[in-house]
Amino acid sequence: MKTLIGGAIAVAIGIIGVLVWWKSFFAILAGFIPVMLLLGGGLAIYLGFDELKDTMGTEDDQKDDDQYKSPVEKPIKEVAAEPKPEPKKEKEMTAGDAVFNIIEKSKEGVDTATLQKETGFTTKKIHNIVYKLKKQGKIISERKGFYKKA
Repeated sequence: MKTLIGGAIAVAIGIIGVLVWWKSFFAILAGFIPVMLLLGGGLAIYLGFDELKDTMGTEDDQKDDDQYKSPVEKPIKEVAAEPKPEPKKEKEMTAGDAVFNIIEKSKEGVDTATLQKETGFTTKKIHNIVYKLKKQGKIISERKGFYKKA
């Protein structure tokens, strides 16, 4: 807001100054125009020469070079045969798979003691595996410590 007010005041003072010193303003302006034309013209000439210097000779050299160039044959790279993928190894049986196979094979179901004897796992490990298999829905518990395939 301050800038807007300051700008308006400057314009008003400028208009008053031009009206009061009209003849002096034209004299200053008349002396200022030739100086600006000289400086602007000199700058334009300088920039023109600078641009000419950059482009001078590059077009001709490129045209001459293109005439004498022969097409270059690129060597063809031999592609090595892709290695055959190794046959996938069968996954090793997990502890959960071992317990599930025992439960799956029995027709009447299996108790915790039998699972311990056949697998050699501790009671805690058997309980953890059974819990996981129950959550997956693979086995059901007929009664406490006795499991059957779902």
